[in-house]
Amino acid sequence: MEYVVENEQGDNSGIVICLTGRVDYAAVGSFTSIIETAQELAPKRLRVDMTRVSGIDSVGFGLMIMLREALPTAQIVLSGAEGVAKRLLGLFDASSLFEIRE
Repeated sequence: MEYVVENEQGDNSGIVICLTGRVDYAAVGSFTSIIETAQELAPKRLRVDMTRVSGIDSVGFGLMIMLREALPTAQIVLSGAEGVAKRLLGLFDASSLFEIRE
């Protein structure tokens, strides 16, 4: 999995994390770096752009939960999930922990 961290356009208090590839066990190292960066930036809003995510498994969803726990006061939005990733977010009931956007 690869990622890029950007400032939310027109919003100084938000960041976007753009993910590419599979979010699974192989992504643990990268996701740990994402969490550390997000904690340093301490955004009010964080959007995880999943447009280029090809898949996510239970470990990957666990990483999303770790992100949620690392930023307890931030609004975290998962956006752009499609196909298998979108179906699995539904199975994991992600909307109970995150705001989900198309």
